[in-house]
Amino acid sequence: MNSEMLQTYSWILPSLTIILLLTLIGSYYGFKHQRFSLMIATGMMQTIISPLMPAAVGPIVLGLGITQFYIGMVNLRRTQPAKE
Repeated sequence: MNSEMLQTYSWILPSLTIILLLTLIGSYYGFKHQRFSLMIATGMMQTIISPLMPAAVGPIVLGLGITQFYIGMVNLRRTQPAKE
């Protein structure tokens, strides 16, 4: 995201920061209470918003999103009962 766009639309970065904080809180809650579908959803959301974040933060958010998505998928499959 270039600086001209951030200057024109000054509401984008604070909105993305609030969304990021909410997804981090949601993923922590999901992991603590073993709601792995919530972790999958928050990981997907972080992966989607990562290209819109500034270059210093975007790769970190992408890494967090992919990690949470993967952990949610693995644990969701582990906790589901086996079908006979």
